[in-house]
Amino acid sequence: MHWIDWSIVGVLLVVITGAAFWTKRFNRSVVDFLSANRCAGRYILALAEGMALLGAIVFVAQFEQYYVSGYTSVYWMLMTAPLFVAVYLTGWIAYRFRQTRVLTFAQFLEIRYSRKFRIFAGSVLFIAGIINFGIFPGIGTKFFINFCNLPPTFGLFGLELSTFIFFMIGLLALSVIITLWGGQIAIMVTDFLQGTIMFIVLLAIALLYFYRYDSAIIYETIIQRGPGESLLNPFDTGQQSFNYWYIALIMPILSIYNYKNWQNVQGYNTSAKSPHEARMAGIVGQFRWYAFILPFIFVPICAYTVMHHPSFSGLAEEIRTTLSTMDSAKLQGQMVTPIFLSKTLPIGLMGLFLGVVFFAFVSTHDTFLHSWACVLVQDVLIPLRGKPLEAKQHTRWLRWAVIGVAVFAFLWSCLFVLEEHIAYYWMITSAVFLSGSGVVVIGGLYWKRGTTAASYTAMIIGGVLAVGGLTIRCFNPEFPISAPAISIISAGVAVISYITVSLLGSGAVFNLDQMLHRGKYAIQSDEVEATDKELPKWKKRLTITKEFTKGDLAIYFLMLGVTVFFSVVSLVLLIWYFLAPKLGFEFGNKQWFAYYEYYIYFLMGLAVITAIWFLIGGCKDLKNMFKTLGKAERSGLDDGWVEGHHSLVDEQELPDVLED
Repeated sequence: MHWIDWSIVGVLLVVITGAAFWTKRFNRSVVDFLSANRCAGRYILALAEGMALLGAIVFVAQFEQYYVSGYTSVYWMLMTAPLFVAVYLTGWIAYRFRQTRVLTFAQFLEIRYSRKFRIFAGSVLFIAGIINFGIFPGIGTKFFINFCNLPPTFGLFGLELSTFIFFMIGLLALSVIITLWGGQIAIMVTDFLQGTIMFIVLLAIALLYFYRYDSAIIYETIIQRGPGESLLNPFDTGQQSFNYWYIALIMPILSIYNYKNWQNVQGYNTSAKSPHEARMAGIVGQFRWYAFILPFIFVPICAYTVMHHPSFSGLAEEIRTTLSTMDSAKLQGQMVTPIFLSKTLPIGLMGLFLGVVFFAFVSTHDTFLHSWACVLVQDVLIPLRGKPLEAKQHTRWLRWAVIGVAVFAFLWSCLFVLEEHIAYYWMITSAVFLSGSGVVVIGGLYWKRGTTAASYTAMIIGGVLAVGGLTIRCFNPEFPISAPAISIISAGVAVISYITVSLLGSGAVFNLDQMLHRGKYAIQSDEVEATDKELPKWKKRLTITKEFTKGDLAIYFLMLGVTVFFSVVSLVLLIWYFLAPKLGFEFGNKQWFAYYEYYIYFLMGLAVITAIWFLIGGCKDLKNMFKTLGKAERSGLDDGWVEGHHSLVDEQELPDVLED
């Protein structure tokens, strides 16, 4: 690392820390700390939440996946894209969840089911969440140490200190400070600034490697894989960890089933200024994803080329020498692409990339610290206490919980050794909660017959099956059912049990309109100006509502068009791939490679447009958010407390129409 690179990192650190400190003035209440007073616009939500989910550990996980699976993941990603885009275009879960006006996920569970179920689900979620989060600081810190080629120990005041421990404490401490200063407001503002810089840096890196490595050499290298391990042919990947069953079937189903359930970014789920804005944030967030994914696809391919093509034998040997100093084969596999970047990025851009990864570490950690601390206090401790806290004491509890979660994550990272793929570890640790929670949320938001007994049944059965199956796999790696398959089977059984128990229940009907603040229960501040004209049937079928402006419609149809185009192309390729040999035509690696190259060109162009678009839109959202925060009146009752199946603050907003 050159001094110029370290200087760049230092400047970026000062900017972000200063921005976090400045937001302290707006953090005046519990709802500010938890949900930024529900005043965030779509662009700041999309960019900031994307940054929060793109931690240093995600860099490692994505680099690992694409290094192993190559371009084949891209094909299945595009084939299944309509499923995910349908979620965003329809506002699946996000719209109705924001309509509830809850501050945490389990608060919704109390409104819909019961307080005891809130405590039960919140406890399971918290335990699963902090164990899932526990590896983040360690893997992120190892990324920094190996990327910067730092020694394992260093001397300070005559003491020999661990570089790993020292850096992890420093990075976690900064994340804690940002969270304590401004809560969700500080997190969202700093994540937005970090995401804006990341857009530019990741695009620059992708362009650099695209023009540095000749496509002919890349093609020559990646076609050398054996049967079942292709990096080009998506139908020849059965022997890989990230094969088509995992990418094309299991992950899409679980992602839709559990959409918005995993509360690692719970503050973003409740911060939108209206339900419609929450829906639009999901739609524009897809464009953000197209820009962010570009370097994760292409850079590992370049790294694989360097490690396997004789033209780069010198550089490959240098990378292997660095990898050989690491203490496990799994860590070495995770760090191939990061070490490749550290050896090949030029001065200046290396500092910017390190700054981006540093941002990714901080943005993920402050968001997750905030989320799991809020779950502990809001959904376990205060409900167990049996009465709400005074505002200052409430905020104090939240801040102490943030520190407690950070301490746990530090200890877990020090003591736990990961022997699985990162993506698999996430799935295993979250399955105990997610296997049953998906149907509990879907049934709670969309079905008035769902019961509390059914929710307990689904959560317990789903969790027991997931934990039991995954435990068997831990002790018997030859167990025929994979971890992803165990997760999806557990979820299926949970769905059946929820429906069955609900139908066998008393037949009571829940008042969804009151919970979702619809009709006579509507909250004025959540209302969006809408047209008075009756919508045509084709718009209703596309779930377009009267809240859509002309600009919203343009964004909606642009996303729909891009998705349909690439999905149709992928489907045509699938048909042609199987028909071509029978018709005497060749369809092999060359054709697959050309397909992926055109997609890379598309991503580059879209990334440039999206970076400019989001910068303008995000700055406007930021200005409007601070304007709203400056003049907003805070209610002391808006703290997540529930009475009689409604939030206590609703008694202030809707005093004459509430029902128990």
